[in-house]
Amino acid sequence: MDAGRLHWRLSGRATHRLDCSASCRHTLRNLSGSRRLICQRSLHRSRPDRTGPTNPASQPARLHQASPSPQQQFPSTPPQGHPGRSMQQSAAATLQNARPALIGGGLFLGGTLLVAIIRLIRKNMSPEYKRKRSVGKNQLVVETLKQYLPDNRMGLDNGVIRMIRRSTGFSSEEVFRKYLWFLLRERAFDQAAVDDLVLLKGMLQLSEEQIAAALRERAQRVYDRYGNVMLEVKGLSKAGIDRKATCRQLFSKILYLSEQELLISEDGPAANAADIPGVFGATEDDTAKLRIVSLNEVDFDVLEAQFLPDQDRPPGPPVV
Repeated sequence: MDAGRLHWRLSGRATHRLDCSASCRHTLRNLSGSRRLICQRSLHRSRPDRTGPTNPASQPARLHQASPSPQQQFPSTPPQGHPGRSMQQSAAATLQNARPALIGGGLFLGGTLLVAIIRLIRKNMSPEYKRKRSVGKNQLVVETLKQYLPDNRMGLDNGVIRMIRRSTGFSSEEVFRKYLWFLLRERAFDQAAVDDLVLLKGMLQLSEEQIAAALRERAQRVYDRYGNVMLEVKGLSKAGIDRKATCRQLFSKILYLSEQELLISEDGPAANAADIPGVFGATEDDTAKLRIVSLNEVDFDVLEAQFLPDQDRPPGPPVV
């Protein structure tokens, strides 16, 4: 081994220790003083320690330097070629590529939900839906009260009234108006029907002014639909004659109810507030002819026959 190569290995660039042999010792004699000293120190460190450590305090330090640290034993991050890092990089790349699709799917779902909400709001706010809900509530009022009136009046109590109001959201006056319209159109107009209205007035705790307002409101709706009272129907078509006949019947019923003492006192202010003839534009003579004197003797077919043209009147004795 030449001196230049030995000098390169002793300069600190090499990582392994120098294991000098007998030939190396011969070479050391030809080195200069400083290089020889470096070589001797290297030889001294490379020799096996047969007598044991001369300095006991240096042994723990040497062991401490030799033992790897926990960070070296268990590195926190895997090496460059570790499979875990490759999987993480692959997942990140897949997520990055799928991000546009996820954003597009989220926008599509959000738009679909928004359109569904708008359609639901429009449906709930439409006149057809409101009318359908109103008809359903009216039917609930009628069907519930039909279970008690007229055959089971004793079963109608405050609990039933509260249930109707809670289910429909109607006030007491509105419940009375709904049943009044059903009674005028579909029930037989007899004393039992009038007694049911008197009972319902007491259960709903309505005043005479509220009853008068309900009767007047219903009279106004009938007038808006059928027009004023006409006793002379000459020149009208068959449809026009039928409309005026319905108008006269409803006028007679509402007028009779407005004159019942158990509903509205004759001398009270509520009687003047109702003013059913004034709503229909009926004269005193028309009112007198259409007034029902007694429910036991009333016959609406006979009553209507006197206002039909001569050729449409049924055969029989003349109506007085």
